[in-house]
Amino acid sequence: MGTATVIGATVRLTALLLALTPTTGAAAEKELLPGIGALDRRVPIESTAWPWAAIGRLNTSTGRYCTATLIARDAVVTAAHCVHDPRTGRRVHPSTLHFLAGYQRGTHVAHAVARSIQVAAPDRTGEAAGIDRVADDWAIVTLAAPLSVRPIPVRRTEGEETGAVPKGSLLRAGYSQDRPHLLAVHDGCSVKQYLAHGRVWLTDCDATRGDSGSPVLMRRGATVDLVGITAAVTDGDTTGSLVVPATAFAAAPKQ
Repeated sequence: MGTATVIGATVRLTALLLALTPTTGAAAEKELLPGIGALDRRVPIESTAWPWAAIGRLNTSTGRYCTATLIARDAVVTAAHCVHDPRTGRRVHPSTLHFLAGYQRGTHVAHAVARSIQVAAPDRTGEAAGIDRVADDWAIVTLAAPLSVRPIPVRRTEGEETGAVPKGSLLRAGYSQDRPHLLAVHDGCSVKQYLAHGRVWLTDCDATRGDSGSPVLMRRGATVDLVGITAAVTDGDTTGSLVVPATAFAAAPKQ
């Protein structure tokens, strides 16, 4: 955990990793989830058509999961804290990571075990704490076998600090705490502020625990591109989700 000043307010950054067993019951339904206010703009998607088939759950041996996105036939991108054991801060062994593409209600379009993991800052532990660490909170997981699913192309957004992302042009999709078995999408969200010289975006995209690593997409004609991943949410005077733009990992070679 950590604090940062965003738009003049001190907020607490909350990592989005979630145990596989979510909170249930009436009390949980009434509770406002971190990163999501009273107006929940997420919509469940019951489809395995593209691009949803390229988004999936990344399950770990620690009994937790994150959201990940296929960016090549044999590689997915997610948040770096998703590939660390929260109890030890150490990176998990690749063979303990399972990517379930197009996961939906216990079924999936394709499955692969990880072969290797690449992170931006290998010497850091998994918990995102502070804007600078959030900027490095990405990981590319190379799969042991290629999948037949069409990947989502990665697109850099040049000139982030000058507002290169049009308002309302973003779409975020992930497996949230309250919908761990069904993809939920917030369509039409925006960048509110560019932080750390454009290395982190503060967005109004609804996200909560379980949405770590979830893709932030932008439409381009008939297709969509991946322009960032969700790393954390803010909790305090300013509500929103923190996104690592694709510029950080677009050129990273697979291992």
